[in-house]
Amino acid sequence: MKAFGFRQARPRLCAFYLFCVGLLAFFLDCSQLPVANLQRCHYVPGISHLQDLIIDRSSGGLPRLLLSVQNTLDRDPGGQLLHRGMLLSVPLNTESPDTEPLQIENRDDWPFHPAGIAIIELRARDGWLYVLNQALSDLFAVELYRIQGNRLQFIDRIRSRMLDRPREIIAIAKDQFIVLQRDRSIFGGSPLLLFYGATVRSIPLNISAPISMTLNGRKLYVLSEAGDVESLDLQYLPAPPISVATLPGQAAAIALRSSEPGQLIRTNANGLGYYLDGDGVPLSTAFGDPEYTRRASGILRYQNRIYIARNDASGLAICQAP
Repeated sequence: MKAFGFRQARPRLCAFYLFCVGLLAFFLDCSQLPVANLQRCHYVPGISHLQDLIIDRSSGGLPRLLLSVQNTLDRDPGGQLLHRGMLLSVPLNTESPDTEPLQIENRDDWPFHPAGIAIIELRARDGWLYVLNQALSDLFAVELYRIQGNRLQFIDRIRSRMLDRPREIIAIAKDQFIVLQRDRSIFGGSPLLLFYGATVRSIPLNISAPISMTLNGRKLYVLSEAGDVESLDLQYLPAPPISVATLPGQAAAIALRSSEPGQLIRTNANGLGYYLDGDGVPLSTAFGDPEYTRRASGILRYQNRIYIARNDASGLAICQAP
């Protein structure tokens, strides 16, 4: 694995000890977390069927949200999506933001149905956007764009027979990214795939039914439907990951996203969100408003606001963070 400069992981008794202590504290103190209601929630008009949302800091100005939009309900008799998807730009830190479509340039007429998106900034004002594209019901690709303000310059399309219903993507470098698929690969092995150059490698997982992932620093966190969170240190991929925490007695998990350095946000099907520390252990308070957070397809926090993506007619909600 020279592309990342990985080396084999050594046993770490200290890490294991901290894990055990954190897990014990979790079961003793976090089984009944108090819930803080989200405040001043409202939907942003004109946005619906959001698949993913990320923060873009590559423009050199104020950070903004990038959204992938795709109606996955309307299909033809053959099961193909009827409506072309789009990518939107939304300013942050405003109660009623104006949305603006991103203009795609130099791309062919291949079908465009975006799902997960990821961004990496190579240098100041040099952002690159990865887009998971479900071109057809059984044909998928990863598309690479260079960000130029509100224009996207099409660069490349990566296709692989191992791509099978991908749901999320995380970019590590310009030609290195990780894809989480909905099921185990049709070729066997883990649904977590590492792409570097022309090589694809399956990353082993201990959890079953992984549904979401996020990158925080140099750690990749993977969330299972049952609520298990595993962390993988990118320095040691593809060494076996360590299971770090579980929320007992809670509804099925939905999404996991980075919040701030060393902090994560996890949402459940019952509409509750949880702040997790860098070890995956819940902090002292849960938050939520079932009208807005239930069935969220993505969630993130920026400063004092929480942004909630929904894959329905509601689209994007903005709330005051508790």
